Amino acid sequence: MKKKTKIAIAIYLITFVTVIAIAVYFNNTKQEKPKAKPEEYFEFSDIAAFARNSTTQNAILIEMLHFNLTPIRGDANHVAISTDGMTNPEDYYYLKIQNSTTETIDITFAFPIKSTKQDEGYPIKVKIYSDEAEGDVTLFIKPEDVITQ
Repeated sequence: MKKKTKIAIAIYLITFVTVIAIAVYFNNTKQEKPKAKPEEYFEFSDIAAFARNSTTQNAILIEMLHFNLTPIRGDANHVAISTDGMTNPEDYYYLKIQNSTTETIDITFAFPIKSTKQDEGYPIKVKIYSDEAEGDVTLFIKPEDVITQ
């Protein structure tokens, strides 16, 4: 074989191996889809609370939060729910919640959480983590859905 033929074959092989290596690299480093916001992926309904009146005007001290959580854009996998002051956070992990299936969530707090009334109601921030959605969502408890002791 001539020297030029050997060089041409070597260049062809190097190019071929490089193209294959690049293809494998891009196949293995797929970009992860950004997660949806919790309020886009889930429906939050029947929001209520057991609370005490606060000494501050237009405020309550939330002792227990209740709401229903329903995935509305597909199954929700590895769902974790948390909020400041909650007891037993391990109780609020769900391996899978099927699309359109409602989970009843009752969060008990180690100490009462103060919430001051706004136009929409009494706000409380809840964190939602799942494979499909992640972030903070503010739930508003309507005054008529606050059960005082």
